[in-house]
Amino acid sequence: RLVSSLFASRASLLKRKAKLNLIGEALNDSNSELLIKLLSDFDFEDEDLNSDEFGQLAPEIDGQNGLSKVLENVKQAIILENSYIEELLRILDEVGENIESHDPKFSIAMKSLEKFLSEGPVLVFSRYTDTLDGFLNLFRNSHLLNQVPGFALYTGGRAWIQTSMGVVPATKSDVTDALNSGVISLVFCSDAASEGLNLQTAKTLINLDVPWNPARLEQ
Repeated sequence: RLVSSLFASRASLLKRKAKLNLIGEALNDSNSELLIKLLSDFDFEDEDLNSDEFGQLAPEIDGQNGLSKVLENVKQAIILENSYIEELLRILDEVGENIESHDPKFSIAMKSLEKFLSEGPVLVFSRYTDTLDGFLNLFRNSHLLNQVPGFALYTGGRAWIQTSMGVVPATKSDVTDALNSGVISLVFCSDAASEGLNLQTAKTLINLDVPWNPARLEQ
């Protein structure tokens, strides 16, 4: 996620920092119920360690003293990681406002989008919704906005269609029908669009994140 785009990097770091701060507060307040909930919801999707390897890193807890030591180590780890996150955020903030407009990947993708929109409907795909949001911001602030009759977003969790009449909530079939009828000529979509959504009317697919897995790419 961090390497998907500059916009996604910043968003991911901010989310991580907020989650770490909540865990730190739960530790300081000895709020075990909240701590368990936060840790159970923690996103280890992009971690290199599998669950067995991760478990082997945990020290044996010997009574209350052992637990206190582990919790103190966690607090120190949170402080250390937050310092790294703040430094990375500082570097990203130096890029300037509207960070998506400074992303080389987005710049190239916008050139491709301009070219292929003239040839027919286009799908813009990313595995990460933060990257889609950043590219969507860039598109909305570009001259290309006036070159499409309408466009849509479909991520599973969010789905809408925007035309000159405004933005309206949409379903899978709404997005498909709008694309087939020419009401829209551009769809921003995530992994959710790879299943149960027929978008074959589109002439071009622009992958902002090309999957390493050939099967996922084919899908």
